[in-house]
Amino acid sequence: MNTVLITGGTGYLGQRLLPLVAERAHVVATARNPRALSRLYHPEAMDLCDKACVFERVLAIQPQAIIHAAAINPGVDDARMQAVNELGTQYLAEAAHQVGSRLVMVSTDMVHDGTQAPYADEANPSPINDYGRSKANGERAALAANDNTVAVRTSLIYGLDSMDRGTAGFAERLAGGDTLSLFADVLRQPVWRDALATSLLRLALDFPNETGIVNVTGSDVLDRATFGELMLDFWQIPYSSKTVEHILAADLPELVGVPLNTEMSLVRAHTLGLPTPGVREVLANHNSVNLAGAHHATHD
Repeated sequence: MNTVLITGGTGYLGQRLLPLVAERAHVVATARNPRALSRLYHPEAMDLCDKACVFERVLAIQPQAIIHAAAINPGVDDARMQAVNELGTQYLAEAAHQVGSRLVMVSTDMVHDGTQAPYADEANPSPINDYGRSKANGERAALAANDNTVAVRTSLIYGLDSMDRGTAGFAERLAGGDTLSLFADVLRQPVWRDALATSLLRLALDFPNETGIVNVTGSDVLDRATFGELMLDFWQIPYSSKTVEHILAADLPELVGVPLNTEMSLVRAHTLGLPTPGVREVLANHNSVNLAGAHHATHD
């Protein structure tokens, strides 16, 4: 069997990737704390900020493919975010190139400024916040270091078997008596965790000649308020118009670094037959969505 190295195995996406990839390949999962990973996935310690550690582990494992799902999200120390998202990705790409490994890295729609939607797969990054800059720099470094790299730009990740971090935060705040203010003019394309994990697996093993950038999101373009309420409804979290208010980011001149519309074209994903079901379809069919046939209309 092929060996696939997966970084970020303890993360929200990684937790779905591990069992899915294990159906087709020998999986080695890495994390800063490998004890948090099941032995089924041959856990290894890897500090992405340590170049020597990254090279030593990749050379020892000799993976045919690497799915790089580890990242530092906004809200954490900016220096560490840059170190992991930019330098860590560069180290991993350089190590992958040295052993001839394919690299599939997870990027984000936050590399765009939100003023030129819809963004094509090949659209140049134009980030306006530190997280977007760190991911754009990581993309650039990986593509330069390893010519067998594909960067997957995606959006808000949600699942129906485990609550995503954003919804969990909303639930906690509502339970504490807070009022949520959700943006009604910030447009994103939420992606179902199962569909994204399937796409990453297929890009790693089924499309060895596909490189560059691929947008992989859900087909629905939703404002943050609508998406937030759809998730609260699904998880049966009580709220009302008094506890969840809709606001406009455009009315807050002091707010910087929030792209208003990061809609991305899904032409390449659909050409490859990657699954991109929209949120409403996933919610309506969450017991029977067929990933193999989920090839849907796009907003190009």
